[in-house]
Amino acid sequence: MLLVLTAVGLPVNDVSLIVAVDWLLDRFRTSINVIGDAFGAGIVHHYCKEQFAQHDLEHSRHLSNAYAHPEAAALLLKDKRLSINAKQHEGGYNALSTEETPR
Repeated sequence: MLLVLTAVGLPVNDVSLIVAVDWLLDRFRTSINVIGDAFGAGIVHHYCKEQFAQHDLEHSRHLSNAYAHPEAAALLLKDKRLSINAKQHEGGYNALSTEETPR
């Protein structure tokens, strides 16, 4: 920043004022960016929630079909147990599903 000020011919004495103002303006720009991202996510959710629900329904049908086959069900349950055990070794809170597996 000092090089830019000297190259332009501005005094270098008030750099602290420029840094303070730039810091404040950067906070405003970041806040506006975050708010814009949140609005964008909300708009996408509003227009696509029916498609998301359809995809969730297809996924649950696929899983229920997989649980209908005994071999696939055993593999899925084994994979689920392995992933639960892996999560227990990590720190923090890991919420588990309260639903029972389809039979």
